[in-house]
Amino acid sequence: MSRLMKIIKSLILLAIHLAMCMLGYTLIEKWAPLTAFRAAIHTLFPFGYVNIYMFSQVGFKFNTVMSILGIGVLIYVISNVASLIMEGRLKSLLKVGQMDKKISRLKSHYIICGAGEICWFIMGEFLEANLPFIVIDKNQEFIDELTEKGIMALKGDSSDNKILEAAGIKHAKGLLAIHSTDLENLLTVMSSRQMNPDMRIIAAVTDNANCAKFKRFGTDTIIPVSEVTGRRIAAAAVHPTVTSFFDMDGRANEGIAGSVVEVELEQGSYLVDRPQKSSNILSKTGATILCLIRGDEIQVNPGLNEHFREKDRLLVFGTIAQINEFKKLACSGDSARKDTSGFGLFRESFGSLFGNWQRRVKKSINNISKSVKRRAPKSGHRGARMKKPAERPRVLEELYAARLRKAGRGEE
Repeated sequence: MSRLMKIIKSLILLAIHLAMCMLGYTLIEKWAPLTAFRAAIHTLFPFGYVNIYMFSQVGFKFNTVMSILGIGVLIYVISNVASLIMEGRLKSLLKVGQMDKKISRLKSHYIICGAGEICWFIMGEFLEANLPFIVIDKNQEFIDELTEKGIMALKGDSSDNKILEAAGIKHAKGLLAIHSTDLENLLTVMSSRQMNPDMRIIAAVTDNANCAKFKRFGTDTIIPVSEVTGRRIAAAAVHPTVTSFFDMDGRANEGIAGSVVEVELEQGSYLVDRPQKSSNILSKTGATILCLIRGDEIQVNPGLNEHFREKDRLLVFGTIAQINEFKKLACSGDSARKDTSGFGLFRESFGSLFGNWQRRVKKSINNISKSVKRRAPKSGHRGARMKKPAERPRVLEELYAARLRKAGRGEE
Protein backbone atom coordinates (compact mmCIF):
# COMPACT_ATOMS: atom_id res chain seq x y z
CA MET A 1 0.00 0.00 0.00
CA SER A 2 2.90 2.40 0.75
CA ARG A 3 4.40 1.89 -2.71
CA LEU A 4 1.05 2.65 -4.33
CA MET A 5 0.73 5.82 -2.23
CA LYS A 6 4.14 6.97 -3.46
CA ILE A 7 3.01 6.69 -7.07
CA ILE A 8 -0.26 8.50 -6.32
CA LYS A 9 1.58 11.33 -4.55
CA SER A 10 3.98 11.63 -7.49
CA LEU A 11 1.11 11.93 -9.97
CA ILE A 12 -0.69 14.47 -7.78
CA LEU A 13 2.49 16.56 -7.51
CA LEU A 14 2.96 16.41 -11.29
CA ALA A 15 -0.65 17.49 -11.88
CA ILE A 16 -0.27 20.42 -9.45
CA HIS A 17 2.91 21.57 -11.22
CA LEU A 18 1.28 21.50 -14.65
CA ALA A 19 -1.81 23.31 -13.35
CA MET A 20 0.31 26.09 -11.78
CA CYS A 21 2.27 26.50 -15.00
CA MET A 22 -0.89 26.75 -17.14
CA LEU A 23 -2.45 29.25 -14.74
CA GLY A 24 0.68 31.42 -14.71
CA TYR A 25 1.11 31.45 -18.48
CA THR A 26 -2.57 32.23 -18.96
CA LEU A 27 -2.52 35.17 -16.52
CA ILE A 28 0.93 36.59 -17.42
CA GLU A 29 1.23 35.94 -21.18
CA LYS A 30 -2.51 35.79 -21.99
CA TRP A 31 -1.97 32.51 -23.88
CA ALA A 32 -4.66 30.06 -24.94
CA PRO A 33 -5.07 26.95 -22.72
CA LEU A 34 -3.51 24.62 -25.31
CA THR A 35 -0.42 26.82 -25.73
CA ALA A 36 -0.12 27.18 -21.94
CA PHE A 37 -0.35 23.39 -21.56
CA ARG A 38 2.45 22.85 -24.12
CA ALA A 39 4.64 25.37 -22.34
CA ALA A 40 3.88 23.64 -19.00
CA ILE A 41 5.00 20.30 -20.46
CA HIS A 42 8.20 21.91 -21.68
CA THR A 43 9.07 23.01 -18.12
CA LEU A 44 9.67 19.33 -17.37
CA PHE A 45 12.18 19.20 -20.27
CA PRO A 46 13.41 22.81 -20.43
CA PHE A 47 16.53 22.29 -22.50
CA GLY A 48 16.19 23.43 -26.12
CA TYR A 49 12.67 24.88 -25.77
CA VAL A 50 13.41 28.36 -24.36
CA ASN A 51 13.46 30.18 -27.72
CA ILE A 52 10.21 28.64 -28.99
CA TYR A 53 7.99 30.97 -26.93
CA MET A 54 8.19 34.79 -26.81
CA PHE A 55 8.13 35.56 -23.06
CA SER A 56 7.73 38.91 -21.44
CA GLN A 57 10.21 39.89 -18.76
CA VAL A 58 7.91 38.66 -15.97
CA GLY A 59 6.99 35.55 -18.00
CA PHE A 60 10.65 34.67 -18.53
CA LYS A 61 11.34 34.80 -14.80
CA PHE A 62 8.22 32.70 -14.11
CA ASN A 63 9.25 30.16 -16.76
CA THR A 64 12.76 29.88 -15.28
CA VAL A 65 11.42 29.17 -11.78
CA MET A 66 8.86 26.64 -13.01
CA SER A 67 11.49 24.90 -15.19
CA ILE A 68 13.72 24.39 -12.13
CA LEU A 69 10.74 23.08 -10.15
CA GLY A 70 9.73 20.89 -13.12
CA ILE A 71 13.11 19.15 -13.19
CA GLY A 72 12.75 18.38 -9.48
CA VAL A 73 9.21 17.04 -9.95
CA LEU A 74 10.30 14.87 -12.89
CA ILE A 75 13.24 13.40 -10.93
CA TYR A 76 10.92 12.65 -7.99
CA VAL A 77 8.37 10.86 -10.22
CA ILE A 78 11.01 8.85 -12.10
CA SER A 79 12.75 7.78 -8.86
CA ASN A 80 9.50 6.55 -7.30
CA VAL A 81 8.52 4.59 -10.40
CA ALA A 82 12.00 3.11 -10.75
CA SER A 83 12.15 2.12 -7.07
CA LEU A 84 8.75 0.47 -7.38
CA ILE A 85 9.88 -1.59 -10.38
CA MET A 86 13.29 -2.48 -8.97
CA GLU A 87 11.99 -3.27 -5.49
CA GLY A 88 9.28 -5.53 -6.85
CA ARG A 89 11.71 -7.35 -9.13
CA LEU A 90 14.31 -7.66 -6.40
CA LYS A 91 11.80 -9.09 -3.95
CA SER A 92 10.47 -11.55 -6.50
CA LEU A 93 14.01 -12.65 -7.38
CA LEU A 94 14.90 -13.10 -3.72
CA LYS A 95 11.70 -15.07 -3.07
CA VAL A 96 12.32 -17.28 -6.09
CA GLY A 97 15.89 -17.89 -4.96
CA GLN A 98 14.85 -18.74 -1.41
CA MET A 99 12.06 -20.99 -2.66
CA ASP A 100 14.45 -22.83 -5.00
CA LYS A 101 16.83 -23.46 -2.09
CA LYS A 102 14.01 -24.82 0.07
CA ILE A 103 12.78 -27.10 -2.71
CA SER A 104 16.29 -28.40 -3.43
CA ARG A 105 16.63 -29.44 0.22
CA LEU A 106 13.37 -31.40 0.26
CA LYS A 107 13.66 -35.08 1.14
CA SER A 108 10.88 -37.61 1.79
CA HIS A 109 8.27 -34.96 1.04
CA TYR A 110 4.85 -34.99 -0.59
CA ILE A 111 3.88 -33.36 -3.89
CA ILE A 112 0.32 -32.01 -4.08
CA CYS A 113 -0.82 -31.62 -7.69
CA GLY A 114 -3.88 -29.40 -8.01
CA ALA A 115 -5.12 -26.41 -6.02
CA GLY A 116 -8.84 -27.02 -5.69
CA GLU A 117 -10.97 -27.06 -2.55
CA ILE A 118 -9.46 -30.40 -1.48
CA CYS A 119 -5.97 -28.90 -1.46
CA TRP A 120 -6.79 -26.60 1.47
CA PHE A 121 -7.70 -29.49 3.76
CA ILE A 122 -4.69 -31.54 2.71
CA MET A 123 -2.33 -28.65 3.42
CA GLY A 124 -3.95 -28.15 6.80
CA GLU A 125 -3.42 -31.80 7.74
CA PHE A 126 0.19 -31.79 6.53
CA LEU A 127 1.02 -28.58 8.40
CA GLU A 128 -0.50 -29.95 11.60
CA ALA A 129 1.48 -33.19 11.20
CA ASN A 130 4.64 -31.20 10.33
CA LEU A 131 5.05 -33.05 7.02
CA PRO A 132 7.07 -31.38 4.22
CA PHE A 133 5.16 -30.78 0.99
CA ILE A 134 5.08 -28.71 -2.18
CA VAL A 135 2.09 -27.65 -4.30
CA ILE A 136 1.98 -27.62 -8.12
CA ASP A 137 -0.75 -25.75 -9.99
CA LYS A 138 -1.26 -23.62 -13.11
CA ASN A 139 -2.97 -20.76 -11.24
CA GLN A 140 -0.32 -18.06 -10.76
CA GLU A 141 -2.46 -16.11 -8.29
CA PHE A 142 -2.86 -19.12 -6.02
CA ILE A 143 0.86 -19.91 -6.21
CA ASP A 144 1.72 -16.31 -5.30
CA GLU A 145 -0.59 -16.46 -2.29
CA LEU A 146 1.10 -19.61 -1.01
CA THR A 147 4.67 -18.40 -1.57
CA GLU A 148 3.81 -15.08 0.11
CA LYS A 149 2.99 -17.09 3.25
CA GLY A 150 6.11 -19.24 3.01
CA ILE A 151 4.45 -22.37 1.61
CA MET A 152 6.48 -24.04 -1.14
CA ALA A 153 4.67 -23.97 -4.49
CA LEU A 154 5.45 -24.18 -8.21
CA LYS A 155 3.50 -22.88 -11.20
CA GLY A 156 3.16 -25.29 -14.07
CA ASP A 157 1.64 -28.48 -15.45
CA SER A 158 1.97 -31.35 -12.99
CA SER A 159 2.32 -33.82 -15.88
CA ASP A 160 5.41 -31.97 -17.18
CA ASN A 161 8.58 -33.89 -16.33
CA LYS A 162 10.57 -30.67 -15.83
CA ILE A 163 8.08 -29.33 -13.31
CA LEU A 164 8.03 -32.64 -11.44
CA GLU A 165 11.81 -32.75 -11.43
CA ALA A 166 11.93 -29.19 -10.08
CA ALA A 167 9.55 -30.31 -7.29
CA GLY A 168 12.07 -33.00 -6.27
CA ILE A 169 10.05 -36.00 -7.37
CA LYS A 170 13.07 -38.31 -7.27
CA HIS A 171 13.35 -37.77 -3.52
CA ALA A 172 9.59 -37.55 -2.82
CA LYS A 173 7.82 -39.91 -0.46
CA GLY A 174 4.44 -39.55 -2.13
CA LEU A 175 2.37 -37.69 -4.71
CA LEU A 176 -1.27 -36.62 -4.47
CA ALA A 177 -3.13 -36.03 -7.75
CA ILE A 178 -6.20 -33.97 -6.82
CA HIS A 179 -7.03 -32.04 -9.98
CA SER A 180 -10.67 -31.36 -10.81
CA THR A 181 -10.62 -33.67 -13.85
CA ASP A 182 -9.65 -37.34 -14.15
CA LEU A 183 -7.64 -36.64 -17.31
CA GLU A 184 -5.25 -34.26 -15.53
CA ASN A 185 -4.86 -36.69 -12.64
CA LEU A 186 -4.21 -39.63 -14.96
CA LEU A 187 -1.53 -37.75 -16.93
CA THR A 188 0.10 -36.71 -13.65
CA VAL A 189 0.11 -40.31 -12.41
CA MET A 190 1.65 -41.61 -15.64
CA SER A 191 4.45 -39.03 -15.63
CA SER A 192 5.25 -39.31 -11.94
CA ARG A 193 5.29 -43.13 -11.89
CA GLN A 194 7.88 -43.18 -14.66
CA MET A 195 10.12 -40.74 -12.81
CA ASN A 196 9.85 -42.40 -9.38
CA PRO A 197 8.68 -46.04 -9.38
CA ASP A 198 9.03 -46.42 -5.59
CA MET A 199 7.02 -43.50 -4.22
CA ARG A 200 3.40 -43.76 -3.12
CA ILE A 201 0.82 -42.21 -5.48
CA ILE A 202 -2.67 -41.26 -4.35
CA ALA A 203 -5.25 -40.01 -6.86
CA ALA A 204 -8.74 -38.57 -6.57
CA VAL A 205 -11.20 -39.93 -9.14
CA THR A 206 -14.51 -38.31 -10.00
CA ASP A 207 -15.80 -41.06 -12.33
CA ASN A 208 -15.62 -44.57 -10.83
CA ALA A 209 -15.35 -46.05 -14.33
CA ASN A 210 -11.80 -44.64 -14.52
CA CYS A 211 -10.55 -46.42 -11.38
CA ALA A 212 -9.24 -49.38 -13.41
CA LYS A 213 -7.19 -47.02 -15.61
CA PHE A 214 -5.57 -45.38 -12.61
CA LYS A 215 -4.74 -48.78 -11.13
CA ARG A 216 -3.23 -49.93 -14.43
CA PHE A 217 -0.84 -46.96 -14.53
CA GLY A 218 0.53 -47.50 -11.03
CA THR A 219 -1.73 -45.63 -8.62
CA ASP A 220 -1.32 -47.07 -5.12
CA THR A 221 -4.47 -45.60 -3.57
CA ILE A 222 -7.54 -44.46 -5.50
CA ILE A 223 -10.07 -42.19 -3.79
CA PRO A 224 -13.43 -42.17 -5.61
CA VAL A 225 -14.63 -38.74 -4.49
CA SER A 226 -18.30 -39.23 -5.34
CA GLU A 227 -18.46 -42.65 -3.70
CA VAL A 228 -16.71 -41.49 -0.52
CA THR A 229 -19.00 -38.47 -0.25
CA GLY A 230 -22.10 -40.59 -0.82
CA ARG A 231 -21.07 -43.16 1.78
CA ARG A 232 -20.28 -40.39 4.24
CA ILE A 233 -23.74 -38.84 3.82
CA ALA A 234 -25.41 -42.25 4.10
CA ALA A 235 -23.42 -43.08 7.25
CA ALA A 236 -24.53 -39.80 8.82
CA ALA A 237 -28.14 -40.89 8.25
CA VAL A 238 -27.82 -44.57 9.21
CA HIS A 239 -25.20 -44.32 12.01
CA PRO A 240 -25.51 -40.77 13.39
CA THR A 241 -23.77 -41.56 16.70
CA VAL A 242 -20.68 -43.04 15.09
CA THR A 243 -20.56 -40.26 12.52
CA SER A 244 -20.85 -37.58 15.20
CA PHE A 245 -17.92 -39.16 17.07
CA PHE A 246 -15.60 -39.51 14.10
CA ASP A 247 -15.02 -37.05 11.35
CA MET A 248 -13.59 -37.94 7.98
CA ASP A 249 -10.77 -40.54 7.87
CA GLY A 250 -10.40 -41.23 11.55
CA ARG A 251 -10.20 -37.67 12.85
CA ALA A 252 -12.41 -37.11 15.85
CA ASN A 253 -14.90 -34.28 15.70
CA GLU A 254 -14.24 -30.80 17.09
CA GLY A 255 -15.44 -31.75 20.57
CA ILE A 256 -12.89 -34.57 20.95
CA ALA A 257 -9.13 -34.07 20.76
CA GLY A 258 -8.39 -37.52 19.32
CA SER A 259 -7.71 -39.27 16.04
CA VAL A 260 -6.67 -42.57 14.47
CA VAL A 261 -3.22 -42.73 12.87
CA GLU A 262 -1.04 -45.41 11.28
CA VAL A 263 2.32 -46.10 12.95
CA GLU A 264 4.99 -48.46 11.61
CA LEU A 265 7.35 -50.27 14.00
CA GLU A 266 10.98 -49.57 13.16
CA GLN A 267 14.01 -51.77 13.69
CA GLY A 268 15.18 -51.63 17.30
CA SER A 269 11.82 -50.38 18.54
CA TYR A 270 10.89 -51.00 22.17
CA LEU A 271 7.79 -52.90 21.01
CA VAL A 272 9.49 -55.30 18.57
CA ASP A 273 9.45 -58.96 19.74
CA ARG A 274 7.28 -58.05 22.73
CA PRO A 275 3.72 -59.23 23.36
CA GLN A 276 1.11 -56.53 23.80
CA LYS A 277 0.46 -57.76 27.35
CA SER A 278 3.96 -56.94 28.66
CA SER A 279 4.42 -53.82 26.53
CA ASN A 280 2.24 -51.77 28.90
CA ILE A 281 1.22 -49.52 26.03
CA LEU A 282 -1.84 -48.13 27.74
CA SER A 283 -0.02 -47.22 30.94
CA LYS A 284 2.99 -45.78 29.11
CA THR A 285 1.18 -43.78 26.43
CA GLY A 286 -2.58 -43.87 27.03
CA ALA A 287 -3.14 -44.78 23.35
CA THR A 288 -5.19 -47.76 22.17
CA ILE A 289 -4.29 -50.19 19.36
CA LEU A 290 -7.29 -50.78 17.12
CA CYS A 291 -5.75 -52.86 14.36
CA LEU A 292 -2.51 -54.63 13.40
CA ILE A 293 -1.48 -54.89 9.73
CA ARG A 294 1.27 -57.40 8.89
CA GLY A 295 1.72 -57.79 5.15
CA ASP A 296 -1.64 -58.90 3.77
CA GLU A 297 -2.85 -60.00 7.20
CA ILE A 298 -5.13 -57.65 9.14
CA GLN A 299 -5.94 -58.25 12.81
CA VAL A 300 -8.69 -56.13 14.30
CA ASN A 301 -8.19 -55.58 18.05
CA PRO A 302 -5.08 -57.83 18.32
CA GLY A 303 -4.86 -60.09 21.37
CA LEU A 304 -2.72 -59.40 24.42
CA ASN A 305 -0.42 -62.33 23.62
CA GLU A 306 0.25 -61.10 20.08
CA HIS A 307 3.98 -60.40 19.59
CA PHE A 308 4.86 -57.30 17.62
CA ARG A 309 7.33 -57.56 14.76
CA GLU A 310 9.45 -55.15 12.79
CA LYS A 311 7.56 -53.39 9.95
CA ASP A 312 4.21 -54.07 11.61
CA ARG A 313 1.72 -51.26 10.97
CA LEU A 314 -0.59 -50.36 13.82
CA LEU A 315 -3.74 -48.26 13.76
CA VAL A 316 -3.64 -46.30 17.01
CA PHE A 317 -6.36 -44.17 18.60
CA GLY A 318 -5.65 -41.40 21.08
CA THR A 319 -5.03 -37.74 21.61
CA ILE A 320 -2.17 -35.97 19.86
CA ALA A 321 0.00 -36.22 23.00
CA GLN A 322 -0.81 -39.93 23.46
CA ILE A 323 -0.03 -40.72 19.83
CA ASN A 324 3.28 -38.85 20.05
CA GLU A 325 4.23 -40.93 23.11
CA PHE A 326 3.33 -44.11 21.21
CA LYS A 327 5.48 -43.02 18.27
CA LYS A 328 8.42 -42.72 20.65
CA LEU A 329 7.99 -46.39 21.55
CA ALA A 330 7.61 -47.36 17.90
CA CYS A 331 10.71 -45.57 16.62
CA SER A 332 14.22 -47.00 16.83
CA GLY A 333 15.65 -44.01 18.68
CA ASP A 334 13.45 -44.31 21.77
CA SER A 335 15.20 -44.25 25.11
CA ALA A 336 12.87 -46.91 26.48
CA ARG A 337 14.80 -49.90 25.18
CA LYS A 338 14.58 -53.42 26.42
CA ASP A 339 16.07 -53.78 29.87
CA THR A 340 16.64 -57.43 30.71
CA SER A 341 18.26 -56.72 34.06
CA GLY A 342 16.50 -57.56 37.30
CA PHE A 343 15.89 -53.90 38.04
CA GLY A 344 14.45 -53.37 34.58
CA LEU A 345 12.01 -56.24 34.93
CA PHE A 346 11.03 -54.99 38.41
CA ARG A 347 10.47 -51.49 37.02
CA GLU A 348 8.23 -52.82 34.23
CA SER A 349 6.19 -54.94 36.65
CA PHE A 350 5.82 -52.04 39.09
CA GLY A 351 4.87 -49.73 36.23
CA SER A 352 2.21 -52.15 35.06
CA LEU A 353 0.74 -52.51 38.55
CA PHE A 354 0.84 -48.76 39.12
CA GLY A 355 -0.79 -48.14 35.75
CA ASN A 356 -3.61 -50.58 36.50
CA TRP A 357 -4.15 -49.00 39.92
CA GLN A 358 -4.15 -45.52 38.41
CA ARG A 359 -6.75 -46.49 35.79
CA ARG A 360 -8.98 -48.01 38.47
CA VAL A 361 -8.80 -44.83 40.56
CA LYS A 362 -9.66 -42.68 37.53
CA LYS A 363 -12.56 -44.97 36.68
CA SER A 364 -13.92 -44.69 40.23
CA ILE A 365 -13.62 -40.91 40.17
CA ASN A 366 -15.44 -40.77 36.82
CA ASN A 367 -18.25 -42.97 38.15
CA ILE A 368 -18.63 -40.74 41.22
CA SER A 369 -18.71 -37.59 39.09
CA LYS A 370 -21.33 -39.13 36.79
CA SER A 371 -23.56 -40.05 39.71
CA VAL A 372 -23.24 -36.52 41.12
CA LYS A 373 -24.20 -35.05 37.75
CA ARG A 374 -27.28 -37.27 37.56
CA ARG A 375 -28.49 -36.07 40.93
CA ALA A 376 -27.66 -32.41 40.31
CA PRO A 377 -30.50 -30.18 39.05
CA LYS A 378 -30.43 -29.26 35.40
CA SER A 379 -29.05 -25.84 34.65
CA GLY A 380 -29.15 -23.65 31.60
CA HIS A 381 -25.73 -24.79 30.39
CA ARG A 382 -24.38 -28.23 29.54
CA GLY A 383 -21.12 -27.95 31.46
CA ALA A 384 -17.58 -27.32 30.30
CA ARG A 385 -16.89 -27.94 26.67
CA MET A 386 -14.40 -30.65 25.82
CA LYS A 387 -10.95 -29.65 24.76
CA LYS A 388 -10.72 -28.97 21.07
CA PRO A 389 -7.86 -30.22 18.92
CA ALA A 390 -5.09 -27.92 17.81
CA GLU A 391 -6.35 -25.07 15.69
CA ARG A 392 -5.52 -25.12 12.01
CA PRO A 393 -2.58 -22.95 11.01
CA ARG A 394 -3.58 -19.30 10.79
CA VAL A 395 -1.82 -19.08 7.43
CA LEU A 396 -4.38 -21.33 5.75
CA GLU A 397 -7.26 -19.69 7.59
CA GLU A 398 -6.29 -16.27 6.25
CA LEU A 399 -5.74 -17.53 2.70
CA TYR A 400 -8.97 -19.52 2.62
CA ALA A 401 -11.01 -16.63 4.05
CA ALA A 402 -9.56 -14.29 1.42
CA ARG A 403 -10.40 -16.78 -1.31
CA LEU A 404 -13.99 -17.09 -0.10
CA ARG A 405 -14.36 -13.32 -0.05
CA LYS A 406 -13.11 -13.12 -3.63
CA ALA A 407 -15.65 -15.74 -4.65
CA GLY A 408 -18.43 -13.78 -2.92
CA ARG A 409 -19.15 -16.51 -0.39
CA GLY A 410 -17.38 -15.13 2.66
CA GLU A 411 -18.48 -12.59 5.21
CA GLU A 412 -18.02 -9.01 4.23
